[in-house]
Amino acid sequence: MKRALTILILCNCFFLSVLAQGNLLSKKLIEMKKIALTHYSLHQMRPYIDTLNRISYLYYKENPDSSWAYAEKAYKLASEEKYLVGIARAKLNFSGNYYYQKKYDKAFKELNNAYRIATQTSDQVLIAVCLNNIGLAYVQQKNYPIALGHFHRSLALANSIKDFNTQMLSNFNLGFCNALLFGKDKKQGYFKTSIQHYQIAQEIAKKINNITYIYTCYNRIGDLYILKNDHKSAIKYFQIVLSNKKEVSDWELGAAYASLAKANIGLKKFDDAIKYAQVGFSIAKKDNDHINIDKSLTVLAQSYQAKGDFKNAYNTLSEKVRFAALATDEEARKKIDELLITQKNLENQYLTREISVKEKNIELSRLLIIATVFFSLVVTVLLATVYRKSKQRSRLNRLLADNNIDILQQKDLIAQQNIELQNNDDYKNKLILVIGHDLRSPFATTLQATKFFKEGDFSKEELDLFIDDFQEKILSSLEMLNDLIIWTKNNKSTKANRTPYKLNSVTDLVIKELAQTISLKQISLHHHHTTINDVVLIDEKQVMVILRNLITNAIKFTKPKGTIEVFYSAEIATNNIFLHIKDNGVGMDPKKAARLFAVFGDEMSSKGTAGESGLGIGLSLVNDFARLNDIKIQMKTQENGGTEFILGFSLV
Repeated sequence: MKRALTILILCNCFFLSVLAQGNLLSKKLIEMKKIALTHYSLHQMRPYIDTLNRISYLYYKENPDSSWAYAEKAYKLASEEKYLVGIARAKLNFSGNYYYQKKYDKAFKELNNAYRIATQTSDQVLIAVCLNNIGLAYVQQKNYPIALGHFHRSLALANSIKDFNTQMLSNFNLGFCNALLFGKDKKQGYFKTSIQHYQIAQEIAKKINNITYIYTCYNRIGDLYILKNDHKSAIKYFQIVLSNKKEVSDWELGAAYASLAKANIGLKKFDDAIKYAQVGFSIAKKDNDHINIDKSLTVLAQSYQAKGDFKNAYNTLSEKVRFAALATDEEARKKIDELLITQKNLENQYLTREISVKEKNIELSRLLIIATVFFSLVVTVLLATVYRKSKQRSRLNRLLADNNIDILQQKDLIAQQNIELQNNDDYKNKLILVIGHDLRSPFATTLQATKFFKEGDFSKEELDLFIDDFQEKILSSLEMLNDLIIWTKNNKSTKANRTPYKLNSVTDLVIKELAQTISLKQISLHHHHTTINDVVLIDEKQVMVILRNLITNAIKFTKPKGTIEVFYSAEIATNNIFLHIKDNGVGMDPKKAARLFAVFGDEMSSKGTAGESGLGIGLSLVNDFARLNDIKIQMKTQENGGTEFILGFSLV
């Protein structure tokens, strides 16, 4: 009957936990209760006792009453079984509950009993846990050196047996103790040591998936930054906790909100501090979490006081006393009386300051009225005088402004004309240099050839070869002269006379003009006519110049017996047609290609594959005429890999 009743109680607890689960701790409790039920049904008493102790530990902060009940059950069964490990762990849970209730003497007594029993067993983990808890008791007594000694002993033992849980707990407690020392002495060494141990504890918690300690470490690091007065850094850690509410226990959520309120007091954001402290208090009150209730109400009272709301500060402190569970009603009454005196003193200070401010404001208002009346009289006189003079000044200013505008306009016109004259002069100088440089070479070659004619006796084949060379030099020179004539006429100011033309037809005309040059160099040029609509709005002569220059360049830089492809593509969505001029010639350095349309002269002039010369101005002219005809030019080239020019036209 007794065993059946125990199973029924466990089932009932399990069912209630399912209804109440809202975070990972609830899920863990459900899992542990399932395990306990299994051990009990199989008569596995020691594992059952261990599981009861584990459940008691998990309930420690969430539900102290349930924690005590499970520890008491575990202790009773362990005593019956003479199971020392179970007895020691139950006493550890008793000490935790006493510590939570601020009954520190009883907690310390249970800890010592647990440690004494643990040393009679071979359970090194249990001994390490006892050392940790004894260290915490010394922390409560503010005996930090002895506390640190126990934590280091526990860590050394945990490292030797490689127990992650105890390593995590020892590092966490070392971080906690060093944080208290930093709060006391403000030595940076304590701060760095505390951060280091908290981070190690957090890394271990992540490794073993201990969600509670992952976020507990975030909260404690945030509290440490508050002690350092780095409130902005502290807030970042609390926000990490609050952004993961589904994983975090109510205990750590309440702690995060209370600490976030404290950080906002440091930033003088009192309204935000009040809001966060109220949320923290609400969570702690729901779970009957006395520690976070005390912390939240303390911060809330500080927030009200900092804001000057002394009445709410007093009421909050009174509520804090009510929740503090002091030993006697008389102690609570004395505490409230002390708070009332404090509140009255604060109110008196506030009222005295308010009266002083009001008296100063009254005196200031009286002086302000006198000054205003006097100032009004002076202003009235001045306004009358100013009005008369302002009318006269306005008339003179308008006349002066008109004259200034005329002068500025004339100045701008002269400056623009100077710029244009300077540009024209620069163009002429550069053009003379280009003509002298690029025409010298073909004429010098021709002169040398005539000397050979005069002195030599050539066969018909040699004579034909020389004639072909003459013809090529003359055509090259003629091409340069044509570019010069067009360049001079254009002079950067020509307008386009645009009318509809078929792009196929204009291209045919240019290719026909260059047929002899193509034939002389034995190049194959293929013009693939398009069958789609190719009517574009252009200045025919200017576009012919563009095509003539680009096809001539393709001929110039294509080796004998090479190929040039002229073809079309269309982009229906944008109503564009594209003309492609692609050769398999020598190509160009991409760095030089990037500057191709920007300059002309020696810098951009290159010899062709047959030694052809060029002024280097053709592509600059192409760029100008393309701009006047709204033609978009793209260039694809690779050294020794040929060149492709793509001209984009808008269809009519």
